[in-house]
Amino acid sequence: MTVRGWRLAQLQQEAQLGLQHGRVPTTGTEVLRSALANRLLLLWAEGTLSAVMVQNLAHMAVLDGARHEELGTLASAGEWGTHSGNCHRDISARFCKDISLPQACIVETEAVDPKNKQRVQATAGVFLPHEQLHALQDHHQFEAMFCTKDLEAFWNAIEQTGDPKLTNHPMLHIPEW
Repeated sequence: MTVRGWRLAQLQQEAQLGLQHGRVPTTGTEVLRSALANRLLLLWAEGTLSAVMVQNLAHMAVLDGARHEELGTLASAGEWGTHSGNCHRDISARFCKDISLPQACIVETEAVDPKNKQRVQATAGVFLPHEQLHALQDHHQFEAMFCTKDLEAFWNAIEQTGDPKLTNHPMLHIPEW
């Protein structure tokens, strides 16, 4: 079978990261990771799936015989779905405990009350972009997220394309731009 397109790029990236067949290198040994658990967590983090749906799908996988620890943890969220209101809390407690975000900046804003459609003053939490970027840098995630590791090669490749948008661009006059 020939693999092309986005799937080929994905497999190449996984190979570079050492994620072939769900294995990730750790301190000298390899730990088997659940591809399904990773996908469910990604869909939950993106907001595509609710925590309750993630718990339910993981529970079905466990009932079908999946034995990954991560799937078991997802399946057991909310007392195995009995208390579905706790699924988000349980998944966050297990998989998001090492994530630290800057505090939100609380601001006053005008909003519409959904019950009576009246304009009211409300408070909202706003994450300031410069603080988010700084937090990513502090946790050594900035380079990976924004692919800034080899900027010189990137800009050299852009320059070689002969893109007309670069013609007489002011940045070209800066030495070693």
